[in-house]
Amino acid sequence: VANDQGLLINGQPFYFHGFGKHEDNDIRGRGLDLPSLVKDFSLLEWMGANSIRTTHYPYSEDFMNMCDRLGIVVINEAPAVGLQGHNMVRETLVRHMQVLTELIGRDKNHPSVVMWSIANEPDSESPA
Repeated sequence: VANDQGLLINGQPFYFHGFGKHEDNDIRGRGLDLPSLVKDFSLLEWMGANSIRTTHYPYSEDFMNMCDRLGIVVINEAPAVGLQGHNMVRETLVRHMQVLTELIGRDKNHPSVVMWSIANEPDSESPA
């Protein structure tokens, strides 16, 4: 990140044009579906999108490899929806750190991953 230019990829300023993606399919339901994945990537290209946030959990290796091949930038999200003050006990934090370590270990060599999202819908109403 350059102070005056924001996020740089290959030395060039990068602006995210993308979506938070869910692995749901109106016909087959939730989960990995390769034909639907190919269709989704075709739609992303048609819309001019360049990025995806893996909404709420890590995605499959097939998905990550496709992002690498097609140059789609990924914000890789840990499975931590709704972390709130009342459930942020020590056991939760220890488990979350373990999950993040596994996620980063798995995907750290994917060139498409430029950022890690450590939580989704965290407690944002409580004072800091």
